[in-house]
Amino acid sequence: VYKDLKAEVEATPRFFDTLEEQLSTEVLGPLLREHTFAQQHGVRGIVPLGLYLDVVPFLKRDSVLGFWIINMATTKRHLALVVRKRQTCRCGCQGWCTLFAAFEYLRWIAATMVSGTFPNQKHDGSPWAAGDPNKALGGSPLGFRACVLMVKGDWSEFANTLAYPTWASHKHPCFACSCTSGPGGD
Repeated sequence: VYKDLKAEVEATPRFFDTLEEQLSTEVLGPLLREHTFAQQHGVRGIVPLGLYLDVVPFLKRDSVLGFWIINMATTKRHLALVVRKRQTCRCGCQGWCTLFAAFEYLRWIAATMVSGTFPNQKHDGSPWAAGDPNKALGGSPLGFRACVLMVKGDWSEFANTLAYPTWASHKHPCFACSCTSGPGGD
């Protein structure tokens, strides 16, 4: 993914000048300027990213959980990871053993882009193989830094994949009030 983003940034003339103009918008500007990383390093040269996740059905009875990295400056999506739902762990963890590995991979991608350099090792901490072209790139500059500003998905992915409480949970805020927007309402 970081190679795809590098190619996208390099292929877009005046990418960072255009991004600077986009920072005057009501949405992207405050998101990036108020991010801790941007406050520490300045917004120049930082690519704003989002993480999008969704289940995509295929065949008749199977689906995959896809994770995309979104370049928020161009809205272009880059597929980062696919997890086949049928092959998730069934040890009683509700798939968390599999999702933990997926999140570790996504963390590695994000850390690579935050550092602004190509990684010196694989996502699992093992060294690159002798003939792997990534070994030669290790430690060289990406040409940009990036930070994740948002996570996007439908309610099902927030509840199932990210383990947020559902609207029916006893922890849902509407159970504690009398509003009509949720299960605790009139």
